[in-house]
Amino acid sequence: MTRFIWFLLVACACIGGGQFVHAQPAPASDSALAVAERAFTEGGELLQQDNYAAAFARFRDGLSAYPESPGLLYNCGMAAYLDKRYDTAVVLWRQFETLYPLEWTIYPKLIQGYQALGDTVQRDTMRARLFALRRTNEDTSLTNQHYYTRDQFQVGNWRVTAYEHYELEGDRAVRYAFAVHDAAGKKKDLVISLGSYDLTNEVWHQTTTPRPGDDERLFHLDSYSDEGHATYGMFAPEPSYDDTRVLVTGILQNKLKPQSSSTYPGAAEKKAPKKTQKKPQQKTQKPAKKK
Repeated sequence: MTRFIWFLLVACACIGGGQFVHAQPAPASDSALAVAERAFTEGGELLQQDNYAAAFARFRDGLSAYPESPGLLYNCGMAAYLDKRYDTAVVLWRQFETLYPLEWTIYPKLIQGYQALGDTVQRDTMRARLFALRRTNEDTSLTNQHYYTRDQFQVGNWRVTAYEHYELEGDRAVRYAFAVHDAAGKKKDLVISLGSYDLTNEVWHQTTTPRPGDDERLFHLDSYSDEGHATYGMFAPEPSYDDTRVLVTGILQNKLKPQSSSTYPGAAEKKAPKKTQKKPQQKTQKPAKKK
């Protein structure tokens, strides 16, 4: 019974990370629990097989027996989201939020859902709730998190998962990181980030006239891959997420070119196909005729 209360781990991974839910659903009869748990298990198997429509239908069957199940509400919304039924996903996740408002893991999903619907007002409202909950909640599963999955979108054949850091931390602080994968989900070894590094800011403050205020920061958009590094622009003030997303899309469409770039030593050799040297043909000498 305990495993039924938790989120399905593979479903969380499909959408860019998640934590287990600690909410206790309202009591239900043994027969309803049996129906719901079977639907939860079978829906999870379908979700693992990327059969999102069938998974959604199976989770919905379970909700008809146990409508307050956090696991079923979450995963039914997950199946709908992955099936590109974003409005349905948001409805299910809002039901979850109404029942379990302190379960922070639902807010990144709502942010993603409203982003997919193009509803930036509700998206920003959910983001504000997530950040407020992190400031006031003593739940270490949230306070120990440095970032969350903010968005998922596709640019041509590239699938992009966007992460937002809660705070600018360290001397190489990052606000957004966009991990790029191909259409099959394979990592491209490319990350595009909007960051604000201490050294860059120190140089900017010392060389800019008029001198920027002490609380002003310079941000830069960079790409990092196994081949090298490229910088696409410097920004002050900090660009919004929507503006950054447009820039990332331009990079992946080869419309935005880097202002500077560098290649890691040995990258060209790794990328170039290896040349195979042909073995010299051995000439055989015919035996001399006997005289």
